[in-house]
Amino acid sequence: MPPDRTLWAERTALAWQRSALALVVVGALFLHAGGPLGIVAGALMWAAAAVAYDTSRRPAQRPRLIRALAALTVVAAVAGALIAAGA
Repeated sequence: MPPDRTLWAERTALAWQRSALALVVVGALFLHAGGPLGIVAGALMWAAAAVAYDTSRRPAQRPRLIRALAALTVVAAVAGALIAAGA
């Protein structure tokens, strides 16, 4: 049976929704860590989650938002490292 080529949009939307869920979890962990850096990083991650979830319903904006989410991933990594180091 050949692959169904009409399901690509649904699979991509589900991937964006999984990304949004992951960002919510990371944001909650940052908020749990506390401190000013944790609060700012947590709020950024939750905002990014809202954008990622909205992107799952609006596929035309994906290329620009992929770059933005990649940048936010770097911000989350740096913030996590700083929080772990006790900053």
